[in-house]
Amino acid sequence: MNRQYVKLLICGFIVLSCISCNSKKSEKNVSSSLDSDSIVSTETDTAIIVTLDDTLTFSVYQKKIEAHLNNDTKMPYCDFNINMVYPSGFSNKEKLKKLQGIFIENVLGSAYAQLTPVQAGDLYMKNYINDYKEEMQEYIDGLKNKGEKLKLEDENWMNYSLYLSTKSLFNNDSIWCYSSDLYTYTGGAHGMSGTTFQVIDMKNIHIITLKDIFAAKDSTTLTSLLKKQLAKDEKVTAMQELKNKGYWLENLVPTENFYVNAVGLTWLYNPYEIAPYAMGTTQITLSYNQIMPYILPNSPIRRIFQ
Repeated sequence: MNRQYVKLLICGFIVLSCISCNSKKSEKNVSSSLDSDSIVSTETDTAIIVTLDDTLTFSVYQKKIEAHLNNDTKMPYCDFNINMVYPSGFSNKEKLKKLQGIFIENVLGSAYAQLTPVQAGDLYMKNYINDYKEEMQEYIDGLKNKGEKLKLEDENWMNYSLYLSTKSLFNNDSIWCYSSDLYTYTGGAHGMSGTTFQVIDMKNIHIITLKDIFAAKDSTTLTSLLKKQLAKDEKVTAMQELKNKGYWLENLVPTENFYVNAVGLTWLYNPYEIAPYAMGTTQITLSYNQIMPYILPNSPIRRIFQ
């Protein structure tokens, strides 16, 4: 990812608080506390104010907790780790609330969209741990009914993990882009990871989609440009060579998973979308020089390069 183009002007760096898992939260509607007889946990909570362009400011919500079953460190556990950079300040409070709702819905889910970012994060963590406990307890009860006990190989796959982080990628010309990275492990050969991008027009707090940038008729042209750029990135000259490398070119089309910056548009394809899991994620950037003829005259991203 070309993060050298990310504009981060740090005007203040204030560590607000480090709150232990037994501390009282200022948010009263949602509590992140859990029954002490069900888990053992360690937790950190740090908020940092970072000032960026366009009067949009950000805070960081961090939680790290290892929750064991039955308050026993010898029992299986779930590992929850979140580092969520979220918009916390804007000149227009109504727009900020709408922006936070869009952000939370995209990152954590629609069930949390009406909550503040701190409330949403706390409830998301609580639900994750409770769901894990219920699932594992059901499995353990099933073993007991059969007269069996947990085996070491069982305990290994029963250790679940969730890692979630967001980053601000671009904040200029009244356009904000961010990424959301999620990794989960729920047993099996390997975990699953995925990255999503979202682009926001800060003038009207509107999610910028492909239809706001390109005409539908240009989809075929964009597909061709993406394939040619991937061939160039992979240092091959023929599409067949890309197929030989393992790419599923029939799946390579412009999707809504993109972000913008001063260079152009970058699309990201997660594992299994255009290639096998072992090949990881694929990012393809088309510069404005390549796509400028196809960008709609009234597209908000024209503010970046005009």
